[in-house]
Amino acid sequence: MKISISTIGTRGDVQPYAILGQALAARGHDVTLSTGKNFRPLVESYGINFHPLDVDYEEILNSDEGKKILKANLFAIQRNLDKLIYPLIENSLNECYQLAQNSDLFIYRPKTLADVFTGQLHTKAVRAAVVPAMEETAAFLNPILSGFWLPGFMNKMSYKWVNLRYRVLRKPINQFCIQNGLQEHKPQIKYNIP
Repeated sequence: MKISISTIGTRGDVQPYAILGQALAARGHDVTLSTGKNFRPLVESYGINFHPLDVDYEEILNSDEGKKILKANLFAIQRNLDKLIYPLIENSLNECYQLAQNSDLFIYRPKTLADVFTGQLHTKAVRAAVVPAMEETAAFLNPILSGFWLPGFMNKMSYKWVNLRYRVLRKPINQFCIQNGLQEHKPQIKYNIP
């Protein structure tokens, strides 16, 4: 079976999927892992195929421009999305979509935003979150919000707030959908959070 796996982020976001790919390849599957171009040596060390995304999040985070964005207020961050973040997202979505279309099975990390097209694929798709930040639990607060204090009864609801990313990233997501003839992505609304 031809299996494609997509993830983005830093090493901790990539290595679990490389291990998954290695296990699938050991069972006779043809596995390709798609992630940032800087992870080629890591991915190939697991004996699986590598498909580079033209993005290096570690480079962005360590660049002067990236550091300025991270230190800026929310309004400055919004202004910089068009210049730095949106093109990366649109490119990554296009690459992941093309890879998924040419696979028998597409496994993806939610951080890739592949949710916007998996419902329209003719390929089977599996959302696999080996890093828990996107999976709901009442046991603890969403790690993305770890700097905030919220009462325990809001733990599970805090995972719904991650869906706000679709609102912030609506521009590149909709552009991707238009370019590929896909229906516009409409995130689910839960707990009255669009």
